[in-house]
Amino acid sequence: MEQSCIKGQIMVIDELYQELSSLCGINENDDLNIANLVGNILGDFTKDKRNPAIWCMGEHTRRLTADYVFYLKNVRYIIDRNADINSDGYEIIRPSAIKAKDIDGIIISSYVCRNEIKDQIQREYPEVEYLDIYDELERNGICLDTEYYMVSHPYSLYGQINEINSSLDKSNQNYYNELKQLLILYIRIKDFRLAKEIAEEICGLKKSSENDRIAELVSNIYAEELRLSSSIDENNVLMLLCDGVRYEDVINGMPDVAEWMRKYTLSFSNTYSVSVGTFESLIPAFSEDYDIDSEFYKNSLVPSKNCRFIQEALSEHRSIYFYTDAEKYIDEPAIHNNGKWQTLTQKIWDFIHDSYEEGNGLYYLHELYESHFSFPNPYTKKQLVINGRTIFYDYMTDGGLKTDYVMQQNYAFRYINDTLKPFLDRWDFRILFLADHGHKIYPYGMPEKQIPYNDFSFADRLLRIPFAIKSPDLQVEIDDRLYSQHELNNILVALEKGEQYQPARYNYVKSQRTAIYNPLWRGLCKRLGYEQELKAFERFTFDDGTILVIYGDGEMRCFGNNIEEKEMQEYLNLIHNDITVCDINKIRIINE
Repeated sequence: MEQSCIKGQIMVIDELYQELSSLCGINENDDLNIANLVGNILGDFTKDKRNPAIWCMGEHTRRLTADYVFYLKNVRYIIDRNADINSDGYEIIRPSAIKAKDIDGIIISSYVCRNEIKDQIQREYPEVEYLDIYDELERNGICLDTEYYMVSHPYSLYGQINEINSSLDKSNQNYYNELKQLLILYIRIKDFRLAKEIAEEICGLKKSSENDRIAELVSNIYAEELRLSSSIDENNVLMLLCDGVRYEDVINGMPDVAEWMRKYTLSFSNTYSVSVGTFESLIPAFSEDYDIDSEFYKNSLVPSKNCRFIQEALSEHRSIYFYTDAEKYIDEPAIHNNGKWQTLTQKIWDFIHDSYEEGNGLYYLHELYESHFSFPNPYTKKQLVINGRTIFYDYMTDGGLKTDYVMQQNYAFRYINDTLKPFLDRWDFRILFLADHGHKIYPYGMPEKQIPYNDFSFADRLLRIPFAIKSPDLQVEIDDRLYSQHELNNILVALEKGEQYQPARYNYVKSQRTAIYNPLWRGLCKRLGYEQELKAFERFTFDDGTILVIYGDGEMRCFGNNIEEKEMQEYLNLIHNDITVCDINKIRIINE
């Protein structure tokens, strides 16, 4: 297809969208690339601080620590006048304790009270450096009149959608206006599949030339999205990652995605991730550095020279696009990253535009919010509880699990399935589909004492992930042999070269995690008596079902088979060169 024709088609869909936005009164503030900027601001401030703290405990801090946990991992204290409030695992201190705790940097975490807090710091603690992220945003030309996460964050957008959906009532005289609001929100997140349904219902309630035109535009835009998807150059390579999704989640909760895997991919049904969290999985997988002693976990960026699939893309003069919200993961100037928080449908929209215009590209689409705890989505009809950090947050007060996250998860997975299906059916280029790690989920009301100890460390549900390759060079089948996320670079390089990937064979695979720094986890583990699970560990999963777990203090446990101590030594001999979590001479066997 001629490039001029391609650009013309992109211009058509953009013109349709501009007309639609104008009719609906949508102003998206597309120039507000807040996500990366706030991350950089926090990173620059904390990098040379020994003991930074956050001032003010509330929703702003909950959002900040969810969005930027990596940059705030050295924070142990939250300053607040009320020392009796829920600490989320942090130690709450009053301002009077700042000097005693040797606080050397304060992050002001409030939009409403930030000037008051600044005045108090300047007056009473002038020696302590402080950060007001809103001042820094203003210095970068972004002036906000509300909290940063209320501008365009998926949490905010899905929260607004849910608020309307949960109260929709056809008998209500405001029903028509609520549908109009819902339509605008679906258009903002660029979900034209759902927008089409709402626009058609609006036309049925009230015929007008404007409503008819809006419905026509929405329908045409969605049709164009699908048509353009069918024509994306087969030379493109896409890494499609669903954050926190287990293999069983795809099979049981995303039937159409599972069917796509079965019909079009080489799918590995027994694949284990590098680790139990995003950075600790992806940074080693990208860099192929699995040595805990290298302290890879201290960095949020992999130098591109240490990432083979990026180097291959550069050597092939591929355009590289990452749709990864506030994170870049790889330090390479050639990578295009808009620095915005985006919903799944917004990322797909951008991907279609970029792949069409560039043709010979490498793309990384990181599906984050909908698949990750607490699973925000537009399908949930009951009140949507949005907390991005961890299910353990719900246990910080007495009692059992207070939210039906299983219900939210089921709705979210159904939404992801329905969103991806029309595109997966049309995408005819090379794809690596995977997750970064698994997740834990518990039924409503489950008491904290029923949490299995290994859900804080090495449980299968945290590590077993979907892993599938779509390529014309590979036979379509389900491979149930032991496999590893370690293969990521090998697969992507083969896809980029247009070569047939040769699946590796594993006698064992290694997963790992550094010591827990999250204060929430630490507090709950100690409360439950699971302090051993806070330590760094390496898990070795063998093809015969045996599992060895070695902790940073040398403790080793064996699961899966009843084996004698002599046999354990034979397993140790096999993994000798891959043990980095402790000195092999300090390993001591603990019989379960």
